[in-house]
Amino acid sequence: VSATFYLFQKKEVKKRGLLVLGLGGVLYLLYAIYLVGSDLITRGHMDYGRDRYFATVLLFFLPFSLLNAKIAQGKLSRYLWMALSVMISSMIIIVGVRGGWIALSFVLILWYLLTRRERSVNKKGVVFSLLATLVILLATVSLFPDYFREMKGHTLQKIQLSLRFEAWQGYLDLSLQSPVLGHGLSEEEMKKDYRSHYTKIKGHPPGPYKPLTPHNQYLQLFYRQGVIGVGLYMLILALVVKELLKGNLRPHTPPTFNLLFFYASSLSLLGEYLIRCMLEDRSLIPFSFLLGLVLSSEKEETPSE
Repeated sequence: VSATFYLFQKKEVKKRGLLVLGLGGVLYLLYAIYLVGSDLITRGHMDYGRDRYFATVLLFFLPFSLLNAKIAQGKLSRYLWMALSVMISSMIIIVGVRGGWIALSFVLILWYLLTRRERSVNKKGVVFSLLATLVILLATVSLFPDYFREMKGHTLQKIQLSLRFEAWQGYLDLSLQSPVLGHGLSEEEMKKDYRSHYTKIKGHPPGPYKPLTPHNQYLQLFYRQGVIGVGLYMLILALVVKELLKGNLRPHTPPTFNLLFFYASSLSLLGEYLIRCMLEDRSLIPFSFLLGLVLSSEKEETPSE
């Protein structure tokens, strides 16, 4: 957090960093298209267990792609960044993670609300982006009907939801046994604890298809770190939302580059960690990086060019 905060203090560094983050989104999108596309072409469906992680990582890059599209100087550059944003959004939808759909909607709607007061909002571009996304989705469904059936079954699968509700109830019971400080950070101990609790309640151990983790980051935080952990986590997210709204309630003047950078960094953080726990090993570094970007974004009073 400290390294990112001090490194990105200068506006020039932010602009270079924004370009790097945008190009990172390009590379990761190409990687996702290669893996998902090759599976759809050769097997007719994708490897959901592997590909579902694309939803959260692509959400990391999306706000920076949107910002690059907004500040791009030439029409060609602007359209290319818009195309990248459309393709990232489409891939998040195609991957089929329901939490990813919620986070995507949150990011896109809040980005529009935060920047709508600017006179240069391109309504035609917004309509074109929505239509392009719809065309990509319809083409995917038409070309790969097995994929559509798989996603429909996954999205509407009541058995899966009932299994999650069962796991949530079990983890809520366990969390209430140590509500203040929680049970600690060990995932293996967490699964062992849940397996023991399940066996005690049901009279037999959980089957091979039963979830052993809560699949809910807030319950997982509650189990591991109690009310204190959940409270601190929610406080961080609430402070970011508060700053976003405060920035949007400013006088109706065009937002500065630093303010737009603040919006993009904040939405990346919120979009990622509404559905993903910052305390997982693979999450802590990007969370710290994004938090450093948010803290480094001073809100200038003079509008940028």
